[in-house]
Amino acid sequence: MDADQDLLQHNQHHLLHKILSDLLSADEVAQRRVLDKYYLPNAKLTSPLISVEGIENIKSIFKLRSTLSVKPPTITTKIFDYWTCAVHLTNYIKIPFIPLVLSIPSWMILHFQETDLDSRLLKVCWHEDSWTIEGILQSLPIVSTLYSGIIRATIGRLFSGTGRLLQSASGGAISHSYDVRQRISHRPRGGLFRTILIRWSDFLERGKLYIPRPIDHPRYNRRHRKNQLLLLHCDQTLKL
Repeated sequence: MDADQDLLQHNQHHLLHKILSDLLSADEVAQRRVLDKYYLPNAKLTSPLISVEGIENIKSIFKLRSTLSVKPPTITTKIFDYWTCAVHLTNYIKIPFIPLVLSIPSWMILHFQETDLDSRLLKVCWHEDSWTIEGILQSLPIVSTLYSGIIRATIGRLFSGTGRLLQSASGGAISHSYDVRQRISHRPRGGLFRTILIRWSDFLERGKLYIPRPIDHPRYNRRHRKNQLLLLHCDQTLKL
């Protein structure tokens, strides 16, 4: 029984490999044979940009894909669990009027369905193509360097600094605010009108509030000078 099951699985994987090879090949006759034989008439094909239904529309999409491809896609990973087949591909797409070939990674997921109840005859009911913006950016020569080395690194530092800011604010905001109020209450009245400087870089690093010393104001200096002159006049009067 186990030997028969292993043989059946071997035959299924061998058949699946043959189907994928013909489906992704540059031979249009082989592609159409696979689509007619192993796809349901009302099967649908979806991707991040398109969604079509019907075997004839799917054939048109494959025709366009073959026209834009320099060579057939390369299969890097293949996973099959009887009802679903996930294939990781590397597509080689040539952009019209631009001498540039993009190596775009993607996933092709085939969802199977029984043609009749308990018939054990499976056909593709949903063809799903999945790719990411990251994969497209990584395939561009200059953009990939800017994206990986500058843009992602800068956004990473920004998010990391914001996370440290939130962590410090949630962990020590009460103690910091209490310390600031306590220090302000012990300062003279003129200190309440001082300038509070917040340094952004240190604020991101440690979330600390920097309060400078009270700023000397000419008004308070004149008042202090008048008090000194009054005390000197009183002292001279007492001596007389």
